[in-house]
Amino acid sequence: MSDQTPPQPGWGPPPAPEKQPQKKRSGAFKAGFLGCFGVLAAVVVVIIVVAVIASSGSKTNTPTPNASESESVTTAPATQPPTTAKPKPKRWVTVISSSGSSDKRTDVFTLHGGKTKLTYTFTDTSGVGAIVGAVFVLKEGDSLAKSGGIPEVTVSEPGSDSTFLAQGAGRYYLDISAANAHWTVKIQEYR
Repeated sequence: MSDQTPPQPGWGPPPAPEKQPQKKRSGAFKAGFLGCFGVLAAVVVVIIVVAVIASSGSKTNTPTPNASESESVTTAPATQPPTTAKPKPKRWVTVISSSGSSDKRTDVFTLHGGKTKLTYTFTDTSGVGAIVGAVFVLKEGDSLAKSGGIPEVTVSEPGSDSTFLAQGAGRYYLDISAANAHWTVKIQEYR
């Protein structure tokens, strides 16, 4: 008998792992690598297209010079300088004018908030020299019967005069009271 016994399965040193053949990085790796660059290139193209569209949509017509043209770019002077409208000189504008021989309410008129004056003339129609007159400036929708009021002008003898009003911008009407008089009332605004 021999001292050597045949090796038993499962006994002894573990078998050496089988060597796997090295994979060559060929078509599949290259396609994946190039695919990433393709996606990146597509994103860059989309960004450029969006930038071109955005810049073409702007309202300015200013040419962008190339690097070689940057020193030779000049702008042509305008053929005519822009004209600036001179403001019209302000003047007294008649907003409403009314006349009569008895009590009267006028149509509504609009004040714009500028300097405003009331000009009036009362003449004696009785021959006695005793006239009575009052001019009220009321807001549209208001009335003497509803709110009462203080007249802007009270007249007790014939004559002409004017007074400045303190009303602001808004819609107004005149309520004129008169006895033994013919009158003319005018509202003017400085515009």
